[in-house]
Amino acid sequence: MERIEVLRGPQGTLFGRNTIGGAINIVSKKPDDEFGASIKLAAGEDGHIEARGTVNVPLNGDWGARLSAFGREMDGYVDALQYDGYELGSEDIWGTRLMVSGTVNEQLSVDFSFDYSKDTSTPGAIVPLNGIGVWDGEQRAGPGQPGAFGNFWNVFYSGNPGSCLTPAGQAGDPACYGPVWNAGRYETNSVFTDLQGNQIAADQDIEVWGANLTLGVDFEAVSLKSITSYREFDIFLFNDLDFSPHIVFANTHPEYSQEQFSQELQLTGAGFDNRLNYVVGAYYFKEDGVEDIFNQIAHVPAISGGPPANFFQNLARHIDNESWALYGQLTFDITEALHLTVGTRYTESEKDFVMITERVTATTVQPGLLKTKEHTPMASLSYDVNERSMVYFTYSEGYRDGGFPARFTGVVPIPLPNYEPEFVENYEVGYKTTLLDGRLRVNAAAFLMEYTDMQISATSLLPNVGDNTTKFNLGDATYKGFEIELTALVTDNFTLGVNVGHLDDEIDSLVGGGLISSGILITEDHDLPFSPSWTLAITAAYDFALPNGAVLTLRGDYSTKDDFYTRTENTLEAFTDDYEMLNASLTYRSPDEKWSLGVRARNLTDEFYFESRTTFSAFQMGFGKPVRPRTVSAFFTYDL
Repeated sequence: MERIEVLRGPQGTLFGRNTIGGAINIVSKKPDDEFGASIKLAAGEDGHIEARGTVNVPLNGDWGARLSAFGREMDGYVDALQYDGYELGSEDIWGTRLMVSGTVNEQLSVDFSFDYSKDTSTPGAIVPLNGIGVWDGEQRAGPGQPGAFGNFWNVFYSGNPGSCLTPAGQAGDPACYGPVWNAGRYETNSVFTDLQGNQIAADQDIEVWGANLTLGVDFEAVSLKSITSYREFDIFLFNDLDFSPHIVFANTHPEYSQEQFSQELQLTGAGFDNRLNYVVGAYYFKEDGVEDIFNQIAHVPAISGGPPANFFQNLARHIDNESWALYGQLTFDITEALHLTVGTRYTESEKDFVMITERVTATTVQPGLLKTKEHTPMASLSYDVNERSMVYFTYSEGYRDGGFPARFTGVVPIPLPNYEPEFVENYEVGYKTTLLDGRLRVNAAAFLMEYTDMQISATSLLPNVGDNTTKFNLGDATYKGFEIELTALVTDNFTLGVNVGHLDDEIDSLVGGGLISSGILITEDHDLPFSPSWTLAITAAYDFALPNGAVLTLRGDYSTKDDFYTRTENTLEAFTDDYEMLNASLTYRSPDEKWSLGVRARNLTDEFYFESRTTFSAFQMGFGKPVRPRTVSAFFTYDL
């Protein structure tokens, strides 16, 4: 990588729709005209083996090529108890990238890149949050519990409904579905099945590749750039979300693929004795995709003709989306110290969605069409206080496209419902400065983000639909807060970085006066998801100069987050308590800086928390991905 740009706030003018909270722009390092190569090897606990290599080769004239490749393997960390030596959450991935750059003549430059990656890891490391049948902190047992599908198993498939409809049976009888199948926090009784319902040791299969061609033409006054991109992925996934060896709720994705094409033309230039800098462009995007989901679910036997036929439905979601945009942004130096930037983007998009629901009883084909026309302006005023300090104020807008619900367990509604786009207006004021002869850098920003028609994940309450997680427009909401970033060279050997963030969220109004999701009425007193009040990150690095000219660096990275909810219903299953994370490393760099070796520890204090949480009201439970326990690895790098 050449650099990473973290852009806070809506980036609707230059980056377009769906960059409503910001953007992370990763810029790859281009080939150059000097030969070079590097390799990095790592090995450690949990079967961790990793290799990365890059070679840069100069070609004829001003051309160069850079080839990179990597491979990474690591054992899983959640034991699948119904298997022998099978763990979830493993890593088995490799990939490669080729970049070629050069100039045809003084005016024309060419940059081409191609990348490919393959992932055959085991399914995700997920476990029940508080146990099977626990909803909002309470164990639900007895007739009708835990959840409709679990009850169908206990009544029709267990072979012992007299026991399996009692709390005691669900807690202790292996023929039943219930807490009897609970395990430890790094264990699960999930069983993965093929399309015929046979138990298999499932490995996912993810294949991603893409190519990019950028042509640049420099004229005397302006520069024209053409950016052409194509990307594609194909995925085969397995899920078992009942966390038991019974076929109560199993998902298989036999086809999950997408391909996309984009074309952008960008014109940049300057004027008024270089006091004006501008960029204008046109953008086109098209994607086609399908997600085919095969569901095996315990249900009333009459639906499928009798046990043990657990086929419930096959969902095929087809998308055909198209979008185009025109944009422009200019910066004018009003004075040597005062700068004004304004821009806008006009976007039109069209979403064609077709959902084919195939069941034993019937097949339903339901299309949906959603068209959007929006513009997203921005304006920013900055003032250079001196050579090392500046203040700014920015106003920007962004929006996220609407869409369609993707799954129904009951009757498929006609017409197909949709949720509308969400919009945000962002106000930000900031101060950036460098002090103490460049030894201290301070960046501070305060912001106010006002949302309209905010989209949230919620459970459908449409007639006959049953429990269905999709997106809904909640209403209007506000985020406000501040961020402070400090980077200090405390001594010539000691570097310290501190990032502090504060966030306050508030629901201002609700569509229709309120929304019932998962049986819970969402009110204006509820917290918005993923909104910790405080975040803190500290990075410290100390360099020990050794007598032979080598350097030994001790580095620590500490971060903590305040508690927050992952769902707007604010159930206990969606609550993440405040947690801390500490990573550390010790690195030896040779006197000639050609090679280095070291040791790294992740999650040094062996902290436990769930990296993700999902509520599953149809089963009256929730599931999540626990953080990987502490791991230690050694690494070696060499640069030619």
